[in-house]
Amino acid sequence: MAGENINEAGLQIKLRGIQGDLVKQIEKDEKEAELVTKRVQKNRELLHAVNASLGLLTAQATGFSKLSDTIRAVISGMDINRFTAPDIEHVLTAKFPTVPLDKPGIRTTLWNMMKRGEITCTKRGNNRTPAEYFRSPDAGGTASGDGRGIRRRTRNLVPMDGENGQ
Repeated sequence: MAGENINEAGLQIKLRGIQGDLVKQIEKDEKEAELVTKRVQKNRELLHAVNASLGLLTAQATGFSKLSDTIRAVISGMDINRFTAPDIEHVLTAKFPTVPLDKPGIRTTLWNMMKRGEITCTKRGNNRTPAEYFRSPDAGGTASGDGRGIRRRTRNLVPMDGENGQ
């Protein structure tokens, strides 16, 4: 019996030691989790600021504020009339290596340009091959240069009191 009491006492001492270690580990992990949560929040704020800056940098680097305007400029500067989305991506990377590529955005923009009649889809894409597009000079839209896509609003000026209307 005395041997059992010694074993139980030893077991209780070991269990209390494990208990203390677990309490310390939990407290340490809670502190780390709090620090990580704060770091995640700061990083989200920084990411938001970086995304806003990238939009400005893209506009400054390409000269256009919209992706569609950039793609129109790339298409008009290409030597070939038939092109695919990867062709546009390649030209964009060559001209603007620091600007991040938005591949889904490029494909969506090409699709929208096709719906507006600015380009024509000559071959539909699938999961293995990209869609092929064609831009002819008489395709219409702002990419053709015919001016139909440019809206101009003019307002007649009315002379104010005391001004000469001549």
